[in-house]
Amino acid sequence: GRNRSKLRVVQADQRLEAREFATPDVIERLKVEAEGVVGCGLGDGTLHDLGTLGGSQGGPAAINERGQIVGWALTKTGETHAFLWQKGRMSDLGTLGGELSFGRAVNESGQVVGESYTASNKSHAFLWQKGKRSDLGTLGHGRSAAEAINDLGQVIGFVETGAEDGDG
Repeated sequence: GRNRSKLRVVQADQRLEAREFATPDVIERLKVEAEGVVGCGLGDGTLHDLGTLGGSQGGPAAINERGQIVGWALTKTGETHAFLWQKGRMSDLGTLGGELSFGRAVNESGQVVGESYTASNKSHAFLWQKGKRSDLGTLGHGRSAAEAINDLGQVIGFVETGAEDGDG
């Protein structure tokens, strides 16, 4: 049958689990767990549909102690965009001009990092804070992606520095 792929959050014994319902390997890859999340409307022990950005599927990547969740979701036009879910609402974080972006991490201040494609189809690390997205660049080569951010706003990730893919 058809894969169901709605983003959902379940609470049991003070542990949250966000998952996409699809194949078992996708479910395992998209698990997100946190302890003691309070005040995000998930404490009633029932399943909560986080929704999408108008498309048919999405996937979580991270959750902070405030209950903010980041990841990716399809838009109604079929593009993949990073999202921030908070206070019962999913917000589209957009892209750096391309058709794809992925939210990877969120800190306690609500700063989001991830990877986004530019209009020239290059993958760049991004930082989203206070409603604004910033391109973190690539050191002049290849591609980059941000993987984590701490509460001081320090970002880690990777940059490809070789010219193997013709990005020179």
